[in-house]
Amino acid sequence: MSKSGKTHVVASVDSGVVVGGEKHSRRHAHLKAGVLVAACVVAAVCVVVVVLIIRRPDKTSAPVVTASDLASIETNANQAATQHGPQAGLAVYMRAASGASNRSVQGAVYTQAADLALDNNMKSEALTYALDADNDLHTATTSDVVAVIYRSEGDNGQAVTYFKKAAAEAPATSKAPESGRSFYLMQAQQAEEAE
Repeated sequence: MSKSGKTHVVASVDSGVVVGGEKHSRRHAHLKAGVLVAACVVAAVCVVVVVLIIRRPDKTSAPVVTASDLASIETNANQAATQHGPQAGLAVYMRAASGASNRSVQGAVYTQAADLALDNNMKSEALTYALDADNDLHTATTSDVVAVIYRSEGDNGQAVTYFKKAAAEAPATSKAPESGRSFYLMQAQQAEEAE
């Protein structure tokens, strides 16, 4: 008995100790530790599996297209267009655009698609691709292509808008006169006069 008059019971039961009415055995403690370790291992394996799934390339998606691929894409698209028609060539470009490594490459692919569509008198498709290219690249050249298509369709108001946009995007000093600001402003003026 203790000084306070209370009796403390400590007894051994199945290599365990009863303290305050609860049985805490070593076996139970080891079991808990084992379960905890197993849960940690399962969690770690799940994390590894998720990381591997995320990093695994999707075999159904288009490969990543970079600027160095543009020439071969154009060759493949032109071959497809020659052998199977312009829609097949445009399909090559659309697969490449979906796998573009950045907006600049995507815009270049759309520009090539617009050229192919224009070469085959597919003005509606050419305009769609040229607008996509202009949205990606924001260059004088892409704005000029859009303006030329609008003008060829007789939409001089839109042609003026895009020629002026091309002039604003053109470098102040250009070695090629057909890509300078004054050239685009002259084209805009001619389109305004044709309205």
